[in-house]
Amino acid sequence: MFSIVMLVEVVHPIINEMTHEAINSIIDTTVGEYEIICYVQGANDLDTRNYKHTKFFRDKDKLSIATGYNKAVRESSGDILCIVHNDILMPNYGWNHVMGEVAQRGDVAFPMIDESHSECEKRGIPKTLNWQTSSCCYVLLRSVWDKLGGLDENFEHMHGEDIDFFKRCQDAGHKLIRCDPRVMHHRGVSRSFLPDRGNSHFFDNWRKYNEKYDIKPGEDSLPRLSVTPDCRPGAPPIKKDKSILGGVVEFGNRVNDLIKNSKHGLHIGCGDTIINGLLSVDLYNKKADKQWDARDLKTENVDLIVAHQVLEHIADTDAVLKEWYRVLAPGGHVVVSVPDMAAIAEVILKSPPEVVRGLITPGIYGLRGDGMRHVTGFTEDTLKLELEEHGFKIIDSQRGYQIRPTPSVGVIARKGEQQ
Repeated sequence: MFSIVMLVEVVHPIINEMTHEAINSIIDTTVGEYEIICYVQGANDLDTRNYKHTKFFRDKDKLSIATGYNKAVRESSGDILCIVHNDILMPNYGWNHVMGEVAQRGDVAFPMIDESHSECEKRGIPKTLNWQTSSCCYVLLRSVWDKLGGLDENFEHMHGEDIDFFKRCQDAGHKLIRCDPRVMHHRGVSRSFLPDRGNSHFFDNWRKYNEKYDIKPGEDSLPRLSVTPDCRPGAPPIKKDKSILGGVVEFGNRVNDLIKNSKHGLHIGCGDTIINGLLSVDLYNKKADKQWDARDLKTENVDLIVAHQVLEHIADTDAVLKEWYRVLAPGGHVVVSVPDMAAIAEVILKSPPEVVRGLITPGIYGLRGDGMRHVTGFTEDTLKLELEEHGFKIIDSQRGYQIRPTPSVGVIARKGEQQ
């Protein structure tokens, strides 16, 4: 299965509340397989707060950002890297719905930057222009990073190492694209902790950059995005055709509204994931609120059932859907997501071996362990057909990466009056 590594560079003297806000925003918006690596530059306080899937390591010597990120990658395991600074907040769905696009095409993906609350202008820092790469946060395949040798450690402390890397990516034929997710960047905060606000490192590293590429002063040498959307606050998202990536954010927002308004909802097959406001149900997880079988729910008049990646583990889906229809009150909703066998087939046929290898076993056959094997497969059409045959009315469906870093199909359906 794809796994994403979130590399958080902590360049403040200490881990402070902004750092914790950044880490929490990653955890809150990242689902599926992931780990967070926090490389801490010279920090004297490691208040790690027992974050899940998170590893902190510290260098007492104040090494450069390039050295830190390169070390962090070596400490990690995973197919996709997300590089972030500790003054970044990830709202909405973070990077989950662009993972597939990055993995399949080998692009370097950047978020839409929201600097409306970062007081850039007050500190004399120009805002990111719509053609610029947002060096504070980017996603790419680990194999691309390894092929290019990571960041050039000749760029000391900070500045220039990321732009150099993007130029090398572009020179190697990789597109630099900006995607729909919007992140909040408190830009320039890290520089304010340095004695001269980072100016000496800034100018030294740009001199190194110009010399490396034999660029004369004043020449426009910055790598430019291959896709340059309107990045103004409130600007509409990039329009995409309805494909395995399109519309995931809208689908997710609709699901979130159902959860928010639920008075008596069930989260079936919850595993270790807790959805606030819903009763957690898992036959195999003793930490769940109820260890009920999905085919025998000991309740009724439920207004919402959320079941992510459950049906593919059950051979008798007929019995499950009959039970879910029974316990739902009239007008109640069910949210179901399963691996998208059609999309998995598309990826297998079009992708390089390292991507295929990460999809075949978990995407088709599941994982080892009680209840983790896959015994049933679905496409978008077959999932909707099965729900309709059991009396549900389809409200919305979406193909993409909304709940796992493998291609999935999600469906929202509603129960009508009792038949």
